[in-house]
Amino acid sequence: MNLIKLFFEYVVAIIVQFIITALFIVSSIGLIEVLLKYKIIISIEIIPFVFIGIYIIANAILWKKKDIEQSRLKEKINFVENFDKIQNQWKDLSELKCENMIANDLNDAINAMKYLSKIWLNDSFCKDTIRSEFFEDFSILYQTIDKCHKTVPGYDRRTAKSFITDNIKKAYLEMLSY
Repeated sequence: MNLIKLFFEYVVAIIVQFIITALFIVSSIGLIEVLLKYKIIISIEIIPFVFIGIYIIANAILWKKKDIEQSRLKEKINFVENFDKIQNQWKDLSELKCENMIANDLNDAINAMKYLSKIWLNDSFCKDTIRSEFFEDFSILYQTIDKCHKTVPGYDRRTAKSFITDNIKKAYLEMLSY
């Protein structure tokens, strides 16, 4: 749907350029006739350059507007894609309990937290959305893992707390103060 809209916007931009060009040509011929009729002293060679300048400025404005609209569309697409990726990371997480820590559940939680932390720290997604949609679960997981000093089954002498990376901790503290 968005591609069709972009195509039509592009076609409209080309039509508008054609109309502007035609208007410049017609108006420049009419202006020259008026100047000659009333014997206004002006160099006729300058007039085409004036209209070419106006034409270039008009095209620059049209293309800038098109670039702004395309960047907005890309932002919306990226927002939706990132939001879906984040939700997919978080949708199947199990509740963690320190006394009964399961290695796979811990790994899933840490991976989701790493991904969300990366997005938070790189400002690649709206922080208000992250804070409102994911922080509560992030905070619960972080606090549960951070307080758990028991060895995780399947990992030799590695506690749950040791899985928390510096980026996860940094993102948590930033989210907390946001």
